Amino acid sequence: MSNFAFLKSEWPPLHEAAIKAEALACTDARTACFQARRGLELLVHWLYKYDEKLRLPYQDNLSALIHEPTFKQIAGEAVFNKPFPHDAAMSCASCHQADAVFVDHKVHDIGTGGFFETKTLVNANFNAPYFHDGRFDTFDEVVGYFDKHYDLGLSGAERADLVAYLETIGDADEPTTRNSVQAEVDELSAFVSVLDVAIPARDTAVILQAIDSVGAEWREIGERFPDRRDTSIEGGIGERLKARASVRGLVLTLRQVAMAAEAGDFTQATRLYAEYGTLVTAATPQLKAAEQWSLFNPEVHRRHFAALAKLAALGK
Repeated sequence: MSNFAFLKSEWPPLHEAAIKAEALACTDARTACFQARRGLELLVHWLYKYDEKLRLPYQDNLSALIHEPTFKQIAGEAVFNKPFPHDAAMSCASCHQADAVFVDHKVHDIGTGGFFETKTLVNANFNAPYFHDGRFDTFDEVVGYFDKHYDLGLSGAERADLVAYLETIGDADEPTTRNSVQAEVDELSAFVSVLDVAIPARDTAVILQAIDSVGAEWREIGERFPDRRDTSIEGGIGERLKARASVRGLVLTLRQVAMAAEAGDFTQATRLYAEYGTLVTAATPQLKAAEQWSLFNPEVHRRHFAALAKLAALGK
């Protein structure tokens, strides 16, 4: 019985090409390849006929059709949703969830030195450089990192298709809603709320993991307020230094919560966690006061990373 019998009722022409290729695979490889290509052409033309998102190129040969940008974006979506070879529970889509603005509101360790929150891909074209430390300038570099780190074995075409898909998601001159101090504070408040349950339950493992993750995120926020050594930013040095100091206080208090939990002193951990909440309330206005001179400001962000790129070029 043919492996392609299921095609007969709905796609007779594709079924005919498929079974011919199958029958000749071992006896006439050249003709089998021809029939396989014929089947692929039929399938691609069918997609262009019924998928309104696809734009028909000037030429309608197979090469032109599969290299048309809208087609590559669809192919990239398949790569985006494809399970990782060594862990079927993981994929690009498992963290960047399409039904939740391409984010999962969680923190992950992806081999870059700690746990960091998932960033949305929506309007990400605006947010280069990428990763918490700005190590990558392009989607291609990001895809290359994940391909190597997770041993995905992507082909050159798959990498290109995935990049095209990411560019589609991130397509905008600037984000619909810019990131802000308040958005970060709200998100970290949601993350750290796990301690509301973990401390009374004396679940030290969860306490330590949550504090490690939230502390790392606060340190990243602190770095968004450059100190006086950053000459690409003019003004607001007093506000920036106060913002950095307030973040250091938050990180230190969280660390003290962790130390109390490790020592089994959950009464002290509870007291310090309440103190942390008070400090967040006090720190938020200070962070907002410095926001215009921080990397939350798109123009400051641009100047800061342009200066870093210039320094990197001089060092080569």
